[in-house]
Amino acid sequence: MKMAMVAVVGVGVVLTAGCGGSDSSSEPAVTTTPATVPTVYRLGQDVDNGGIVVNVQQIRTESAIEARDAGGGYVDRAAPDGQKFVVLDSRVTNHTQSGIDLTCGPTIGNRFVDAQNRQFDALAGLDTVQGNRACGDAVPPGSDGQVQWVFAVPADSVPKAFGFYNTATQQPADVKVVDLSAS
Repeated sequence: MKMAMVAVVGVGVVLTAGCGGSDSSSEPAVTTTPATVPTVYRLGQDVDNGGIVVNVQQIRTESAIEARDAGGGYVDRAAPDGQKFVVLDSRVTNHTQSGIDLTCGPTIGNRFVDAQNRQFDALAGLDTVQGNRACGDAVPPGSDGQVQWVFAVPADSVPKAFGFYNTATQQPADVKVVDLSAS
């Protein structure tokens, strides 16, 4: 899932190049517009975006996480060589009109961004992380659920931000950002 996080990476200007219809110049037309800078929220704060309320309650780093194995038990899953896991313990409240699958569904587009402005996707198989809901176990409208979003990042990565949006009703530009740098 692709997600633009213009404000998170600090880009202040969006350039749009195109061909001018009646312009006789052979150079493409360039328009500059200021980027939309979203409000940045704090760790532990409820952040409503498109009917999905996310509260990143805690951020932690781990060298391994407990994940379900093929036999249904839990084993340590080590971070790949040269990496660590960043885990965002979060509560999600569903104020939309349908259920939200927190571990397998595409409803919440999200990214972790580090201090070097590198962007990371959550691990595949979040439903195998101990404490997370099973794939298909949706949070019904008006309810909330816990999720541990897990990101594999370089060992030297320093947390900066977490961004999310409702993919069912919004575009990536509608991202809301939680500042993780003060944690």
